[in-house]
Amino acid sequence: MFYLKKKYSIIVMEERLFLTYGEADKIRAKYPGKIPIFVTRASSARDMPDLPKHKFLAPSHLSVGQFIWVIRRQMTLPPEKALFVFVNNTLPTSSTFLSELYTNHKSQDGALRMTYTSENTFGMFNCNSVSITIL
Repeated sequence: MFYLKKKYSIIVMEERLFLTYGEADKIRAKYPGKIPIFVTRASSARDMPDLPKHKFLAPSHLSVGQFIWVIRRQMTLPPEKALFVFVNNTLPTSSTFLSELYTNHKSQDGALRMTYTSENTFGMFNCNSVSITIL
């Protein structure tokens, strides 16, 4: 079951979170210029809503920031809620094209796997442990 998104022509595929042998090649041949992407919620992001669909065919010229916008729109997140997307436990810059991520980080079955979360995983700043002296 495929249906077409109009803004960036992202196609949402049926709900299996793996591709069988040769299926990625068939998809890439049928839809040249599109990248199969699996987007899942991180296990630590319990406060984030789940996506209605997890498999996407996105244009290769789309940037990560534009793809995050598509994900935010599907989840209907408020603007004050942060959304972080990781590929192989690394945080890509929002200006990176999906084609670059696909060539560098595609999985063995031929799909790009992304994980989203809402928490800042760069570390936590504890205000109680900082002492400030005002002169």
